Amino acid sequence: MGSTLLSDILDNLRDLGLDDVVFARTDGDICEGTEGVVMHADAAPDADPPGLKSLLMVQQLIDIIDSLEFELGRSATFLERIRAIEHYMKYDAYIPIRRVE
Repeated sequence: MGSTLLSDILDNLRDLGLDDVVFARTDGDICEGTEGVVMHADAAPDADPPGLKSLLMVQQLIDIIDSLEFELGRSATFLERIRAIEHYMKYDAYIPIRRVE
């Protein structure tokens, strides 16, 4: 179970299996230096291992980020992606984006 920066994992989601599960290696808030771990769904534990925070499956993360970037009209920053993921995990809904024209 190797780890890399979570930001690199999020940048390369389309290179992963859609059923893979992404974890953040943290007991606190996620930041740009947070490490991430990817596990195949069959190997992922039912409960978060100590020091790991389960995010979502790769397919869900792709959908969340695609929706966010469509609404923004540009590529999202790492922190915008994390806010959108956390919002989805908490409310089971995409984060609302206010457009100012």
